[in-house]
Amino acid sequence: MLNNFALVLAFLVALSEANPIESTADNELVARTSVNFIMSNYNAYPCDNAGASELGVSITPGQCHNINFAGWGSKVVNSNINQNCVLKFWDTANCQGQATTWTMWGGNTDELCFPSARQSGVNKFGAGARSVIANCAFDVIPGRASAVDRVLEGQTEISGASI
Repeated sequence: MLNNFALVLAFLVALSEANPIESTADNELVARTSVNFIMSNYNAYPCDNAGASELGVSITPGQCHNINFAGWGSKVVNSNINQNCVLKFWDTANCQGQATTWTMWGGNTDELCFPSARQSGVNKFGAGARSVIANCAFDVIPGRASAVDRVLEGQTEISGASI
């Protein structure tokens, strides 16, 4: 009985650390997920390994990441993150200044390159993106809760397909 209690307690501690809800500073967002993902930043768009300025950087949702060398394209390189995120790229370090916003849908993102310094086809940053922050809360995109969340809410059908 004591072993079961210890296991439940350990699970609850791990769960509370995996899903933090924190107060925010100017350069942080509330993070309800702790699933990091890997992003590479490029000197040009579309993303080309020959023009990589920063390969394989771990991005922690809710925390600002400064890009070492300003870039025009960014690519998420691990495909198993299965979370929706809003990526906000900034023209200066520490996630301040002008920003562009891009939506990353969960699932296979290996081929997805974001024109991080452009929005609606317009170059917004003269020198490229210098920092990025990701908000990957399950409800970050209105109306786009994950299939798991929909099942938990009692919905058993999505777009005509049974779950």
